[in-house]
Amino acid sequence: MENLFSEKVRDEAVIKVKTESGKTAADIGAGTGFMTEGLLNAGLNVVIAESSPEMLELLKQRFGHFREVEIVKTTENKIDIADNTIDYVFSNMHLHNLVEPVILIEEMVRILKPGGKLAITDLAEHRYEDFQKLQNHNWPGFNMPDLYEWFVKAGLKEISIEVLNDTVLFDSAAGESIAFNVFLAYGEKH
Repeated sequence: MENLFSEKVRDEAVIKVKTESGKTAADIGAGTGFMTEGLLNAGLNVVIAESSPEMLELLKQRFGHFREVEIVKTTENKIDIADNTIDYVFSNMHLHNLVEPVILIEEMVRILKPGGKLAITDLAEHRYEDFQKLQNHNWPGFNMPDLYEWFVKAGLKEISIEVLNDTVLFDSAAGESIAFNVFLAYGEKH
């Protein structure tokens, strides 16, 4: 799914966070490393957190030789990174796969340093149930009020959630193209 949208989504998340070169970012649910690639290009050290053994192997092949990269195995609801150690946390197109995304949001905030910044990009709420089932997504995207509430509950401030001027296109089983909106949710740890 990661290759079906533009780098613009990734770049907008990095710009929103106003990253500083040399600081440390975590890529949660890294998949193939699409976000990691952008974070490295921004001059950041990256801690990759991924639960899939297949993706971990791919990530090790792609990024294992970078001294700026650390790869950690994680579970759906627990990130194996110490409290208050990360400057920036990013998660791209991962939340919709989770059973309880609010738990992972709280975990992402836990690992952030005070004043650290979180950016999540994912699908905005949609009504394509067939697509959701076909892709084995647990969530049909997200609505903005729920995201805002989860960010507040997790202890974030300076929250902004916006639907980006970019879409993800998929071909349905019927052969039609379906466009999905993408959001960028941002917050800072107290």
